[in-house]
Amino acid sequence: NLKIYSVYKLLQLKINVLFTDSDISFCDSAHVHLTSLIQTLEKYKTADLIIQSDLPGNFLCTGFYFVRSSPQSIHFFEQLLNMTSGDDQARMNALLCSSETGGKRMNHERCMSKSGFIAQVLPQHEYTNGAYKYKNKRVWYYSRERVMDWCRIGNVHGRMILHNNHIWPGNIKKDRMITQGLWYFDEQQQKCLDDPQMPSRENLLACNEYCLDTQLEMMK
Repeated sequence: NLKIYSVYKLLQLKINVLFTDSDISFCDSAHVHLTSLIQTLEKYKTADLIIQSDLPGNFLCTGFYFVRSSPQSIHFFEQLLNMTSGDDQARMNALLCSSETGGKRMNHERCMSKSGFIAQVLPQHEYTNGAYKYKNKRVWYYSRERVMDWCRIGNVHGRMILHNNHIWPGNIKKDRMITQGLWYFDEQQQKCLDDPQMPSRENLLACNEYCLDTQLEMMK
């Protein structure tokens, strides 16, 4: 697994790693907020891995995490590499949280591997995955205007990231990011945009039920 191997090699070089998937939107200064958590709260100070939650899917989401370089972390990632089945997320959940492979759910926000490697989950309302609900509806399912307001610097929810996961098939993730106002790149000119790209009719249709409120507003 290339993702695991890349992090493993950096840990060997004594580099702490903040890993993020490309389908994550940064709503505020997540690295600054994460640093503050690590410095001030004991549960983050004592964890080897600080990671996004994937609930109600898997417990741990390997799309966003911070891992400290240490002999224990290097050993843990060696174990991940030596596993022969599952993607990076399945392997990490198995080693850390499944009793069948020596892992242990310590409480509702922490797991520990057989070797004592500890994972601490980040708060979902700040590090939000694609299945997270606000008032019984997933955050991504609201209107473009609402999603943009929830994912901006200084947003009232304190949201740091918004993960564009829990969407199938995966090839419509870009359509949803464009439709919901979180795509800031002009592919033709190969440059970043000051304002989010407006969706085409094709983007709206491809996003399907994953952007229903925006579809209803923009296709009247």
